[in-house]
Amino acid sequence: MFKKLSYKFPIQEDLDLFEKHFIEAIGEKKFQKILLINPPDGDKAMFNLQTAKLKRYPNYPPYGLGIISNQLEKRGYDVQILNLNDHLLTKANELEDFDYDNIVFDHLDGIINEFNPDLVGLTCMFTMTHKSLKNIIDHIANGYKIPIAVGGVHITNSIQSDLTREKFIEDLSNVNFFFLFESEIAFADFINTINHPKGNLSHLRQLVFRGNNNTIFEIDDRVVPTGEDLNLSPNHSKMPAENFGKYGKIGSFAYLKGPDARFSTVLSNRGCRASCTFCSVRNFNGKKVRSRSVQSVIDELLYLRHEQQVDHIMFLDDDLLYDKKRAIELFSEMDKQKVNITWDASNGLICSAITEEVVDAAYRGGCIGVYLGMESGNPQILRQIRKPGTVKNFLNAAEILKKYPEINTRVLLMIGFPNETFSNIYDTVKVSLEMDLDWYQVSPLQPLPNTPIFDQMSSDGLISEQNTSEVKYIGGSYGGNRKAAEKDNNKEALLGNFMDVFNANPNNVPSKDQIRDVWSYMNYTLNYERIKRISNPIKLQQAQRYLDYIANVVAPNDAIVWYYLNYLENKLKLNNTLSKKKISDIISSNPNWKTKLSELSLNI
Repeated sequence: MFKKLSYKFPIQEDLDLFEKHFIEAIGEKKFQKILLINPPDGDKAMFNLQTAKLKRYPNYPPYGLGIISNQLEKRGYDVQILNLNDHLLTKANELEDFDYDNIVFDHLDGIINEFNPDLVGLTCMFTMTHKSLKNIIDHIANGYKIPIAVGGVHITNSIQSDLTREKFIEDLSNVNFFFLFESEIAFADFINTINHPKGNLSHLRQLVFRGNNNTIFEIDDRVVPTGEDLNLSPNHSKMPAENFGKYGKIGSFAYLKGPDARFSTVLSNRGCRASCTFCSVRNFNGKKVRSRSVQSVIDELLYLRHEQQVDHIMFLDDDLLYDKKRAIELFSEMDKQKVNITWDASNGLICSAITEEVVDAAYRGGCIGVYLGMESGNPQILRQIRKPGTVKNFLNAAEILKKYPEINTRVLLMIGFPNETFSNIYDTVKVSLEMDLDWYQVSPLQPLPNTPIFDQMSSDGLISEQNTSEVKYIGGSYGGNRKAAEKDNNKEALLGNFMDVFNANPNNVPSKDQIRDVWSYMNYTLNYERIKRISNPIKLQQAQRYLDYIANVVAPNDAIVWYYLNYLENKLKLNNTLSKKKISDIISSNPNWKTKLSELSLNI
């Protein structure tokens, strides 16, 4: 049963019913001690110990929980952050006898019994983490009588989507409180309300509450953090940076740093000016971009550098260059105040915002890597997905960034949009070749709940109703391609017959199987073939370090990767004994690789 109400225009009958359920559920409880939990990114079935030992899994600080922690602590509450993802990856690398359940649940039980929290709050950002989140929730509910609250991007997207809402809330049956959107203020106000016997329930916002008999109430009112609330840095002391880069990875440019470098993250802006149909940022953060003061960002960076010895950060911003004047000021102050931290923008930059002045300031402020958000090189598709960029923008941004070879520049591409033809996709290939940048990350479209493209594809019958935990990923450390490769070490994407994929009728829409071949074609043509055209020594070194990472961590049984690594080592006059032997070993174990290398005119 759902009861949806707004405190702006309350129906008294609904308000009375809500208050009755709320008071009955809370009783005399006081929430003074709050445990905030970041669950493992993947559940036991998804987790692969070898991948963890290769340090390929992401290991980010739970930045949002850090902000919530500071909001609560300044109100006088006792808060502890439990980063189970970091704990799991640490133990996977430290222990000989590894058992997923024991590692996760024994540590969870130990913290709960020691801290004895009055409330547990969990965050969840990605759909792939849903089962892991549910397992942690159910374990707490079955072993302890502690109220449970959840929040984050995945929670918001799943509840905001009519297609997934009821099934999602039913699946998380042990959750008492669901917080939507950016909720650090709403959550702190909620705690205050609970702790005052006659607290005014009108202070409750962006909350979905499970009452008695599974009655669900939803409060629409929303409080958006602005001003000084934005300037509040997360509590980094409760998220020490010691392990983040040691046992996992942050962003896409860690390979450019030394093995002992320390990593963390910083958020400078919230929101994005764009309204891309495949993205849920606007639904979560709202339509406007809100910025912190430049000095508050600098102060956070200086703390990370001097107190936690952080060497490199990834900016979490979805629109880092929203205000070009502010961006230039920020990067200039990083240089002027000697922050001495390098940084990257792995979430992508909007190409139309890139100018000579911006890039020069970024370089002087420590930038070593950026992604450009391009997605498509076809004007029709760009309009269809409401991308704030044109082919001219992409080419102009590429020309500017190529003047700064120290900045490794990559491009985000997406394929498989509704009704996107082979011809449309090949336009993307042609524009990418003309840009001639360092690497192209090609991703098949994965429509996520609470995005316009998800709703449209559902309406058109292109996707069926599903629980959001069942969204499949083709790439990444938890992706389908990775899982397939782990089951069969000889089953590598570049071993397939992909070079003829664009010989199909250009007006046809690729099938799912053809999308995989298109992905392989683009990955090889845009990323590997161009390696032989590199002449700049800085770019050769960057490419060699990245391929060394791919060969040893991502695709250790891919002969093409090892071939091009060997090529780069020769070019740079490095020791190539290992790469030579590896190519020979791969071909010996699977002669199909010899055929594939020959097909690609790669002379071993």
